[in-house]
Order: sequence, then structure tokens, then C-alpha cells
Amino acid sequence: MPSYDLPFIIKKRTNRNIEAWGGSKYKMIYTHHSTYDSLGTKTIWAVCDGEGIFINNNLISKNRGYNKLERFSYPYSYFIGYVVSQDEAEDYTPDVLMVSMTAIIDAVASSSPYRRVTVIDMNNGDVIRLNEAGMTRLLQNEPELLNRYRKIINDPDCEEKIIEIVETLNSKVK
Repeated sequence: MPSYDLPFIIKKRTNRNIEAWGGSKYKMIYTHHSTYDSLGTKTIWAVCDGEGIFINNNLISKNRGYNKLERFSYPYSYFIGYVVSQDEAEDYTPDVLMVSMTAIIDAVASSSPYRRVTVIDMNNGDVIRLNEAGMTRLLQNEPELLNRYRKIINDPDCEEKIIEIVETLNSKVK
């Protein structure tokens, strides 16, 4: 994987700014405009500013920006990504689509980006948004955890509970 030594800063954005203009929680700002012109936004998978690792949101969404890697772990590292409704609809197969129609209608009704726990499978580099389709894929060999997820899907603190499920999955690996 290529690496670049580029002058940039990471700027944290406000929730109001995200709601109004879209994008993710963090924005990478190149200190030299010629750098941006030569690389664009999709070339860079992740950046490190010496304090954190920031994942390019283009991996999971049409939405732009960067997301801070919340936990670097094995086999699943995770971050909170900002997605839009079009991204979620792409994850569903026809059989899952019928079960999840209410969730999709709710998502389509909102054009603002919303938070989604996302994992990186450290074995193969897959990036999985943890919506119902992603959780079903991730937990296909863990029926107990999948049932636990299905019980908490509509909870207000669902994000924290999904992270607990990922941590449980990580703790099963010795």
C-alpha cells in the first residue's frame, strides 16, 4: 500500500455543520492546494495525524469526509461512519429488503447523514456497515449475538450496544 508524506490538518466538524452540509465528523484539509488537485478525495484510504487514525468515508458512503478509528482491534476494528440513505439501500438483498422496509423508508425520509457503526475485518480488509444486512453477514456464525442484535435494534442506545456486540465478537478470538 502506498504512503504519502503530505502536509494536512484534521478538522473536527460540528453536528450542525454535518446536518446542514453533509459529510463526516472530520475533514482533512491539505495545507497546499496542489496536493488536493493531484490526489483528489478517493485516493487516500486513511490518514494518521500522529494522534489518531482517520478512515476515508468514501469506503462506506457517497458522503464525504473522514471518521476517527474508535478501536484498533483484531479481528474487527471499528469506527462510527456517516452514511446517507442511498448507501443503506445498496446493502439489502430482496429477502432482507422485505423485512427491513420500514427502516429503509425512515432512512429515505431523511436526507441528512446519520451515524453508523462500521467494522473493518482485519483478516481481509472488508469494510462492513453494521445495519441489519451487515450485522446478519458479520454474525452469520454467531446466532446468539445475532438474536441479541435483533432485540436492541430499535433501542435509543443501539450504537453502544452494537459496539458491545463487536467487542464480544473480538473477545472470542484467542
